[in-house]
Amino acid sequence: MVLFEPCFVHGILVAMNTTRHKVAVTGPESSGKTTLSKALSESLSLPLVPEFARIYLTLKHEAYKYHDLIYMARVQRIMEDLYLGTEHLSIICDTSMLDILVWSKVKYGRVDSSIEENINQRYSAFLLCKPDMPWESDPLRENADAQWDLYQLFLNYLQDHNLPFVELGGGESERLRISTEFVSAFC
Repeated sequence: MVLFEPCFVHGILVAMNTTRHKVAVTGPESSGKTTLSKALSESLSLPLVPEFARIYLTLKHEAYKYHDLIYMARVQRIMEDLYLGTEHLSIICDTSMLDILVWSKVKYGRVDSSIEENINQRYSAFLLCKPDMPWESDPLRENADAQWDLYQLFLNYLQDHNLPFVELGGGESERLRISTEFVSAFC
């Protein structure tokens, strides 16, 4: 049972007439998204919206299907909207609809319109993590040999849709420094 539909929460926020910012940490698997998200959230004292897909798939004891991606996207959107309903005007998102869009295209060759429809309007900025660090094996990760190809899909989408983003590579401290400066300009 869903307590609040995303459109309802969005309507409340619009009615409050305050600017809210969602900063999405995005990129291929094992590119340091979660590590950066946690560090950035702590550094800027902003709430961190966790990646619902990781929670869901960890608890699911069977192979996921296309309809699971749609469900995970919907819950992720609801979580983001609920976090923005707090006293904070900005949040850090440890994934985005863009991650689910790329995942869906690669895995199933199609993307549900509910996933794609609001990427441009949902996020104030994107932090695109390069996969230039050692691959960390994980039972939920599927594309060890395609990290740079996936990265290019993310980059192309952000550029093609003229979305605000910064590319992050190198060590953790360098990524945190650059992303803190970039996010501070929005939040």
